[in-house]
Amino acid sequence: MTNDQKKYDLEERTAKFGEAAIRCCNSVTKDEVTRPIIYKKVRD
Repeated sequence: MTNDQKKYDLEERTAKFGEAAIRCCNSVTKDEVTRPIIYKKVRD
């Protein structure tokens, strides 16, 4: 595996992780307790 393939693999996995995290945050019931936590998680 070349450095370019490793870099692409890391970028692809990072993007998929971010997408999964956003989907998870969207599935949580939003109320006065969870809204700030969701906002923080998506922002970071």
